[in-house]
Amino acid sequence: MSALILALDATSRDEALAIAESTSRYLDAIKIGYPLVLGAGLSVAGEIAALGVPVIADFKVADIPNTNTLICDSVFDAGCSAVICHAFPGSDSLAACVASAHAHGGECFV
Repeated sequence: MSALILALDATSRDEALAIAESTSRYLDAIKIGYPLVLGAGLSVAGEIAALGVPVIADFKVADIPNTNTLICDSVFDAGCSAVICHAFPGSDSLAACVASAHAHGGECFV
């Protein structure tokens, strides 16, 4: 069976939680991005994760290693299970994302 991942492109907390609550039992994961987090705050990730479905932060992380670590640590501390990162900044930048994911028991998708 294929995994079903919801791209939760809502921009408000209430809309995102309503959609997540009504669909989570059918999903393997929920992917959130900047529009939702900028509109609702990063804490919405934890609220969604509390529904029992893994949350993937589609942040396309692509910065210097220290900044990548700070971003990824925040994502995992907020309740996300995985983060999406880019490889083009270089292996040291990607390694920082992977190290943060592993330190938090999460995953890094490239």
